Order: sequence, then structure tokens, then C-alpha cells
Amino acid sequence: MAREGVVLHDPPLDCETPAGPGLCLAWYDYGALASQQWMVCLKNGRGVIFFPHQFVRLAKNYSLGLSEEMTPFPPLPAYLKRRLTLATTQDEPNG
Repeated sequence: MAREGVVLHDPPLDCETPAGPGLCLAWYDYGALASQQWMVCLKNGRGVIFFPHQFVRLAKNYSLGLSEEMTPFPPLPAYLKRRLTLATTQDEPNG
């Protein structure tokens, strides 16, 4: 039997995404046959976007002795590029 779950974060977690900084509101696990998704509210006011797990970086953990530089994101798939393009072009004034 597949196990699915949703973890709501209260308070939200600071994170970095390919679309910029945001707040992780929830984490969705759809089971073994699908990738986990993060529900992220972007801080630039462009809305809420679901990102696959590999495209979200949580706030740095300095207790591990890591440098301040974050690892680069993997290349974005085409569907996520379209989603980010739509999110960044909405609500822009015409002209």
C-alpha cells in the first residue's frame, strides 16, 4: 500500500529556489512512484509554486561547518521553466 503524506510547516521555512527566495509552506510526498514537492510562497510576491524536491534549498545550517555558498541547482525541466515564466510575467503593467 502506498504511503502518502503532507507536512505543513508552521512557521514556514526559509528557502532558496530557482525563482528566488521563498517560504516553504508544506512538503508533499505522493509515494514511491512520484517525486516529493515543496509548496513555496515566493518572497517577490509572484505567488505560490510547487517545486520538485531537488529544486529547493533550505536555509543554511552553519552548525555543520559548511561554507556560505550553496550548491548550484540542477538544470530546470521545460515544464518548470514555463511555470516560472508564467509566475514572473503575471501582474506586470502593460506598456
